[in-house]
Amino acid sequence: MKGILLKLAILGLAALTLAPLSSAQSKLAGDWQGTYVDSNGITFRLVWHVTAAPDGKLTSTVDNVDQSIFGIKTKTTTVKGSDVHFEVDEVISPNGQPIHLKASFNGTLNKEEDKVVGTWTQSAPPQDSLQVTFRHGPPEPPTITAATGSSAPSH
Repeated sequence: MKGILLKLAILGLAALTLAPLSSAQSKLAGDWQGTYVDSNGITFRLVWHVTAAPDGKLTSTVDNVDQSIFGIKTKTTTVKGSDVHFEVDEVISPNGQPIHLKASFNGTLNKEEDKVVGTWTQSAPPQDSLQVTFRHGPPEPPTITAATGSSAPSH
């Protein structure tokens, strides 16, 4: 009987020890819509897909929607408190040409846990660091501007 109680106590302690880790990691699980502005002032859309395993380990992929590059695997994805980090070290093939992509993202999760703001640093191919903002949830629908009477064509 003592052996069973000892095992239950150890399992309970392990669950309590891992619970904060799983909770901290799982707050990132889901799809995050992101944007960045390149050096030419063009805004690009990103989607960051984050999955949390039962043990709390995170895996993720990134899509660059506007450049039609999908499923870029992250090497690591971590969260410690409000600090969020992921690394990419993969060969991608936009337009059928292989390119070695090596980069990292370091950001901060806000108190509401629905926005991560940070810096994308890319060493291969080299480019300037970019500010990226990710928002948790589905993409916002595109804004449609209605034609006004003065700009609408006349018949």
